[in-house]
Amino acid sequence: MTSQINGVTLDHSYDSIDQIEAVHRERLVADASFRGAVGAYLGQTLVARLGAGEWDFSEETETVGEQVVHLPGIKKPFQPQLAIARFLAFASTQGDGPGVLRDYTARWDHAHQRPELVRMLALSPRPVDLTSPPSIEGLDAARYRPVVMQLGRSIGALYAALRPGVTWQLGLDPESDSYGELLMPGWTVLKTVRKGLSNGTLEKLVTERLERLAKN
Repeated sequence: MTSQINGVTLDHSYDSIDQIEAVHRERLVADASFRGAVGAYLGQTLVARLGAGEWDFSEETETVGEQVVHLPGIKKPFQPQLAIARFLAFASTQGDGPGVLRDYTARWDHAHQRPELVRMLALSPRPVDLTSPPSIEGLDAARYRPVVMQLGRSIGALYAALRPGVTWQLGLDPESDSYGELLMPGWTVLKTVRKGLSNGTLEKLVTERLERLAKN
């Protein structure tokens, strides 16, 4: 069953989350009621994709009383309001998007993330000029993720050169902030790439990280 929000088809797909953020970015910033509706849609989408999950209220100190989704076998609940908060943190710039709402939601869906990991491992690293990284300004949702994926794979290859034998993993610790994200041991590379592209600090963030690794 599908519905519409001002021309965006809501079919409980992860692509539809991207479209909400791409089309209604300004409304997400300005309209608290709309943010609440989108947060509910994030939870509904995750439950629909997993075929499981139950709504309840958070008991966490920071989010007590807010609606969360408890997933089978996972202690840490999915908290839609944290996805919204992450979006708002970057909303004054191009930020992490479109993609931040989708990525924070999909990371709880391991059946979806594992194929993403396979695709990551299949990419061939390319030379990276950190002094002139590609800009995500103006990229649409369909193009944004492949750019981050390719850059992440290439930067991950630099990491692996300093730490032979390491490879990409899927974060499976439900108490970790990197739960469900694609990462390398000790470093959530894609998070660094998204942040660096968003605020123009990619060279600085990656260089500092690799320098620390070289010293250890």
